[in-house]
Amino acid sequence: MKVPIENADKFFKSYFDIMDYKEFISDNKLLKPFIVIGHIDDGYCKPDISIWLDGHVNIHSNLSMFNIWASSDDWRALEKSIVSAIHVTKYITDNNIDKFSYISITHMLNNQLKQSVPDIILSYKYDTIIDDKTIPITKNKCDKKTLEKIISKDSRWEPVVMMKSNISKKSFYILPYGGIMLSDNNPASVNFDEFIKLITLANTVLLHTATYRYNLNYHDYYIDEAIKLI
Repeated sequence: MKVPIENADKFFKSYFDIMDYKEFISDNKLLKPFIVIGHIDDGYCKPDISIWLDGHVNIHSNLSMFNIWASSDDWRALEKSIVSAIHVTKYITDNNIDKFSYISITHMLNNQLKQSVPDIILSYKYDTIIDDKTIPITKNKCDKKTLEKIISKDSRWEPVVMMKSNISKKSFYILPYGGIMLSDNNPASVNFDEFIKLITLANTVLLHTATYRYNLNYHDYYIDEAIKLI
């Protein structure tokens, strides 16, 4: 179910950064992300995912952290770490924590991201224009037959679910293996709750694909759960 590495267009070294305590207590703490995960391109650090203390997440273009190749068996570990980081960010902003607590929490996050952020991030070239009318699962449509045809022919790059952000009004497309694509190459901004819903939706689609391909009779449960999230 992993993203095929042979489809990769470019390879980049990854990086991540967490705001230090001096920046956190400064008046400018809302001017930079609390956590940023990205890649290094021609010597420049470019963000892919950034988490902000004011309660939003920026997803930058289709070179997103969801289009990665990880060698770990738990290949969705990165998404789990990001969701964990969001809950930590909520806690930090909702509570008046001291320096020792802040350093302890960010040290924990640093160790977690070290384990889950892959060393190499892959960029995938995708030039196909997506027609929303062809997406089998949307807020107003549930075409299970078309969904099953896409999964059966192992079309990894054909979107099967579309979710539209209530905040940015941007469309997100979920691929059969759980990858997430943006509707264009411009960054998308969503709040914490919407981001977690998007991650949950992607994982639910992956579970549906896996159970359908292995002919397990409860695969419809996952697509029904996915529809609830759209």
